[in-house]
Amino acid sequence: MLKSPPSLRRPRAALLACGVLLASLFVTAGSAQAGAGPMAFDPNDPTVFVSRGQNIPNINLARLVVDGAGAADFEFEGGPSATDYNALMYNTEDNFLYAITNAAGDDLPEGALLRIGQTADLERVGTETYVAADFGAGSTIVDQGAYNPDDGNLYVLSSGRPTMIIIDPDTGDEVDTVTLSQT
Repeated sequence: MLKSPPSLRRPRAALLACGVLLASLFVTAGSAQAGAGPMAFDPNDPTVFVSRGQNIPNINLARLVVDGAGAADFEFEGGPSATDYNALMYNTEDNFLYAITNAAGDDLPEGALLRIGQTADLERVGTETYVAADFGAGSTIVDQGAYNPDDGNLYVLSSGRPTMIIIDPDTGDEVDTVTLSQT
């Protein structure tokens, strides 16, 4: 049996140790990302999304799919959610959908800000809540939302109500409240 001279064994052992260390870092990084929450949507795949109720509170996220003949239909993205959400918004900076819960469910309170990713996986953002009453008398649900790429914030309101709330999508905190004109 041939043996390597001692001067070559030490560098080989050091290289092997470095290789094992690097491999463990890659495995650890991959594991951390797998459990890190929803995965963002692909910005290169233009898609129309809607939240569709089927026996609320079971909301299904659906995407518009167009076949080769030009016929369009909605297909569900993942399974039904255990909570009712609306005011669906798409953040072009991080490629996630956002929504506000309109009822408590699945350990989420009414008015929670949700970040929604592929297969309709969702997570709560922050601890603030934005319930319909925050938007003025007569509000029953938070049903309108938009993302503003100029300031990076989410804008939510309830149909026909005089108040709009601006939310930071990273923290879920209220940035500002705007009173809208009724004229």
